[in-house]
Amino acid sequence: MQAQVLDIRPIAKFRRSHSLPVPGNVLVRQGQSVSTSDILAEVDIPVSQVTVDIVRALGLSSKQEAEELIQHKVGERLEEKDIIAETGGLFSRVIRTPAPGLILAIQDGCVMIETKTRHVALEARIPGLVVEIQRNRKIVIEGVGTLIQGAWGNDKVGYGPLVNKASEREAALVGDAFAIDVRGSIVLAGTVLDSTILEQAAAAGIAGLIAGSIPSRLIPAAQAQPYPILVTDGFGIMGMNQLAYQLLSTNEGRDAAINATPMNQRKGVRPEVVIPLPVDGQMFDGFCEYQAGQMVHINAYPFAGQTGIIEKVSLSNTLLPSGLRAPAAEVRIDQVKKVIPLANLEVISIETELSAET
Repeated sequence: MQAQVLDIRPIAKFRRSHSLPVPGNVLVRQGQSVSTSDILAEVDIPVSQVTVDIVRALGLSSKQEAEELIQHKVGERLEEKDIIAETGGLFSRVIRTPAPGLILAIQDGCVMIETKTRHVALEARIPGLVVEIQRNRKIVIEGVGTLIQGAWGNDKVGYGPLVNKASEREAALVGDAFAIDVRGSIVLAGTVLDSTILEQAAAAGIAGLIAGSIPSRLIPAAQAQPYPILVTDGFGIMGMNQLAYQLLSTNEGRDAAINATPMNQRKGVRPEVVIPLPVDGQMFDGFCEYQAGQMVHINAYPFAGQTGIIEKVSLSNTLLPSGLRAPAAEVRIDQVKKVIPLANLEVISIETELSAET
């Protein structure tokens, strides 16, 4: 059975792919170094169009006649009420554009006008090196450093020195933590219990927040903040798993990049923290099978946020303490063995590389 993989590594080499929905304007070159918030490429996507039928509007007899009367070409930008076509003569009939826009096509006596666009800008989201550019659409970045993946993010990015405001992995962030030293910094916390703390963090000008857990009721408040928030372990008040806390707290003072992208297991995408390091690392395809000896992270109560070692795996339906049956593993947690469903386990990769596409 293919395992869910959680990457928590002191040294890792990793690649991340970013793609525009359609080909656009690439702003970087292969071999260029990029930082977290750099824009790699951009494109304007049509989201609203109008089609003006000149034949019908002017009561003409043919499409060719209509196209001879059209006064503009594809690619021209029109203002509201600009003349698109007119018959001329004493009793001239005029067709004007219904809204400002760009002429996308002229075909069969019709003029298609793009009246509204959506600007898409592709952020690097991690520091690294551009190693591949495909068809003005897909860009691959390679980075090296400490890599810690999480469970939830509010879809923002940030970069700054790491400041530890958690004396232990379960410690709750308090308002007194927001002194002048946190401005422009990535703040580390065990948990956050109140939305006012998130608002105080915004007022203090932090560059990002890494928390082990937050109550689910704080999700709307976390999504509304102007800075990235990454939750390593999930929703509740269990704090942060020991491995992630140890890596982050021992790297205090180093620059860290948060990519708080929402998790997408189908694409292999997870929110993550990268601490760039001038070293090399190993690569891995991100897939493995559950097996004895693996270190795992537990993502469901009553052991949420804890780590353990798999002693035995059973792919057949196993009777669980809840009375349900499911594939499960016997996991040693602090020298105590517990039977836990495989669906609640994530294998922690420590000497591997993951690739993801967004």
